[in-house]
Amino acid sequence: MGRTHHNTYKTANEWEQQGLVGKSLQFTDDEIVSTLGIGKSKDMCRNSCAMDMALTYTLMSFGPDREVTAKECINEQTRRAFWYDTRLLAQAKVNNVPDKSDTEYFQEHGKYPLVSRTGWNIRKTLWDAIESGASWKELETYTTPLYRAKLISSWSRNNTHLRNWESTGHLTPLEDHMERGMNRVLMDKDGEKELLRCINKGFNRMVKNGRCIQTSSGRGRTFKWTEWNWLEQVRQEVLVSNSFNRKIGDTINGWVYAIKDTTDWWGCQVHTYHWKPVDVLEYYKVRIQSGSVTNGIGHYINGKWKYPKVYKDQFQDTPYVFGTKAQSEDYASLLCEQLVAPTTSYPLWREVDEDFNATDKSLSAVAVAVDYPLRLKPEVFVEDLPTPQEILLEFLKSPAAKSNYMGMFDNLPKIPVNIVKVEKEEAEADA
Repeated sequence: MGRTHHNTYKTANEWEQQGLVGKSLQFTDDEIVSTLGIGKSKDMCRNSCAMDMALTYTLMSFGPDREVTAKECINEQTRRAFWYDTRLLAQAKVNNVPDKSDTEYFQEHGKYPLVSRTGWNIRKTLWDAIESGASWKELETYTTPLYRAKLISSWSRNNTHLRNWESTGHLTPLEDHMERGMNRVLMDKDGEKELLRCINKGFNRMVKNGRCIQTSSGRGRTFKWTEWNWLEQVRQEVLVSNSFNRKIGDTINGWVYAIKDTTDWWGCQVHTYHWKPVDVLEYYKVRIQSGSVTNGIGHYINGKWKYPKVYKDQFQDTPYVFGTKAQSEDYASLLCEQLVAPTTSYPLWREVDEDFNATDKSLSAVAVAVDYPLRLKPEVFVEDLPTPQEILLEFLKSPAAKSNYMGMFDNLPKIPVNIVKVEKEEAEADA
């Protein structure tokens, strides 16, 4: 079995949907910092119990170097997390639930349609007691957990707590309007005591797994989140990236300023940039097409294997490259004129149709474009440079021309032209 999970664990996105993650951080008005901080807290709690998610967000929200007690962490998020961590809420599929979103059905029939719904649920008797105004102490008879806490395999981590075959008649779906009553019972002396106990258990787990540190002991012990080094670094990367966004699309001398790559830091995108040709930069080859006859796929017929003859195309590039499409097409046309079969030859492969029209396989030449993805660094002043096509022609005329642009390349593909020094004796022997 792979890595195990506790069945009280859910994903950070699930906890966010349940309101355990706020929309901003209280220590800053900087939207970027809030986005990064919330993203970081969710990243640390990809799979966790509810209180760990709420406390991680809360510590982040207090800001750097802030030491807090469990009581200071009582807020909207930790109150909600309490109900999930104590297993007084459970995920289950409940039948015959009124669908209050179907207003058309209600107008026609005077009632809402009954549907099956998978979601978070609370025990009916517990909610009735809360709704009637009971204190936490008066709820004791209704606070037995809805399911048993246990380790589960990774493949079942997203399953509901109560299975389809278990009775759900004692449950009622959790709705937004219930939050006020649930919060109320946690505000009296006994309710707050239970909430603090749950928060402290959460802090014990977080210290153990390294999500925070304990900075003092005893009654009123304090905690601190120390993972702040990344924040300023990433924030600066985001700011620098954003400052160059305005240049995207700038076109100069056939070069366009464009995004090279993108890194997503928890909702904040950091781009890297480069200059690339406005039009696809290409050089051209001329390719000679020929072929050969070989055996095809065998077929078992009448007790024997038979292998039909087939014609397979073969290609051979000429030892030249061209800077323009027109030049390559002119050379391909010239070759086609010279590759006409002599009258004394016989084709290796001839195809004849039903009307006895014959087509011979023959030699031909075509121009083929080859991409040359040349890129320049973003800080290069392309105003002082030739166009991409002009630079490519320089390379084709002499590979050494690339040295004129050293330090400017963000990406320099291999130049197709090669010049090799040959010793004089070798040259004379070849001659």
